[in-house]
Amino acid sequence: MMWISSQSKATLVLSPNLATIEHMMKLAKPSEKYKKSFLEAVQAHKESGEKDGHLNLHSYEWFDENFESMVQTFLDESEGKNLSDDRVPSTEFWIVDGDQWLGRFSLRHKLNAKLERYGGHLGYYLIPSARKKGIGTWAFSEVLKEARKLGIEKIMVSCDESNIGSQKLIKKFGGTLQDITTIPENDGPLMRWWVSTLSS
Repeated sequence: MMWISSQSKATLVLSPNLATIEHMMKLAKPSEKYKKSFLEAVQAHKESGEKDGHLNLHSYEWFDENFESMVQTFLDESEGKNLSDDRVPSTEFWIVDGDQWLGRFSLRHKLNAKLERYGGHLGYYLIPSARKKGIGTWAFSEVLKEARKLGIEKIMVSCDESNIGSQKLIKKFGGTLQDITTIPENDGPLMRWWVSTLSS
C-alpha cells in the first residue's frame, strides 16, 4: 500500500495484484496485524467525508490508541461476551489482501428493536479504491454463507436511498424491499431490504 498525497487529502491506492479477487483475498478475524493499513483507511475515510457506522464513531487518534481493545471487543462480541444491554452478538469480518485492510462486514446474529428500525443484520464498508472490482460482491456472498451457518435464513440490510452502489449489491443477491422510511437516526430516506441466505 502507498499514499498519494496532496495538500488537502491522501488517497489509498491498491496494489496491482488486486486485479483478480482470488489472489490472497479472504475474510479475516480482526487482528492487530492489520493495524497499520486499518489506520491508513481510517485517515483516508475521515478526509473523504463519507459516512460509515463504525469509522465515524471515533477520531483517528482514538482508533490508534484503542486498536487492541477494539479488536478484543470484536472477538468477544462474536461469542456473545461482555455485551451491553443494547448490543447483540455480532461477527466482524475484515476483507484483507495479505496484510492490507480493504473493508469490513459486520454480521449481527439477531435483531433487537433498534436494529429492526435501523441497521439490520449487516453493516459493511469498502475503501474507495476497492470498489467496483467485484470485491463487495464476493464478500457479500461469503458473509451470506456465514449467516446460514448461524441458522439465519434471511437477513435485513438497510441503506440510504441515495446509495446506488449498495442498492445494486443488494439487488444482485435477490434483495426484497420492505419499505423506505425516514427516521431520526438517518439523514435521509432509509431503504430496508431482506435477503435470503439459502440461495448463496
